Amino acid sequence: MIIIELKCNFCSEVVGSFQFHEDTPQEKIDAAVSQVADSRCDSCEKQHGNYKEMADRFELETGLSHEEFKKIITESGGKKSSFETLLEAKKAELITSEKDE
Repeated sequence: MIIIELKCNFCSEVVGSFQFHEDTPQEKIDAAVSQVADSRCDSCEKQHGNYKEMADRFELETGLSHEEFKKIITESGGKKSSFETLLEAKKAELITSEKDE
């Protein structure tokens, strides 16, 4: 059995795991693990925010794609406070570009 642990992005606490049979192709393992966008323990989620809530808010408030959200969340280091700042900047940028049209 192959066990791959999922660790919190901030403190490295184990928050889950994947289990694969020994004969599972590496491509299948990589594909499954790559589907995990973000993993946070409860403590770090309270401190840094919930990934899904931030994604939903971003898409609702900007109308932009999840791909755009991933760029912003990467820039913010996954931290809610930095995300909030970048979200407000993105919204201001969108308002400015709408006025220019």
